[in-house]
Amino acid sequence: MVIRLLIADPDSAMRRTVAALLDSQKDMKVVGQAADGRQAVVVAQRSRPDVVLLSDLLANRECIEIIKATRPAARVVVLATYRESVLGSLAAGADECVLKDSGTERLAAAIRLAVARRSRLDVPPPEERDIDRPPGPTTPH
Repeated sequence: MVIRLLIADPDSAMRRTVAALLDSQKDMKVVGQAADGRQAVVVAQRSRPDVVLLSDLLANRECIEIIKATRPAARVVVLATYRESVLGSLAAGADECVLKDSGTERLAAAIRLAVARRSRLDVPPPEERDIDRPPGPTTPH
């Protein structure tokens, strides 16, 4: 399966760089780019991405909700400039959040996790942890 990506960032150089890095991944293809939230919604409707990579400069609750409403199957991964943006982006409804300086492999992994409907941040509550094995995905009891 090829993961279809939309990159939304006000910085055109950042969009081009991220597009080139992700297009080099065998399982990813950039199908659209946008410079602002409004354009991201329009391009998402037209290009039907699996994942919208949204700059934290655009990642407010309204933008994330509109993208998810117009393209319910799409996941939203926020590209954060600052660490302080991570929790706010997740609280606004993003599926994943990655710092822009994290590197290609970390970004690609976050995209794959978002598509798989899993999160790097998923940690089972203490009562569901099995102390005899290392932390990891748990199965329901």
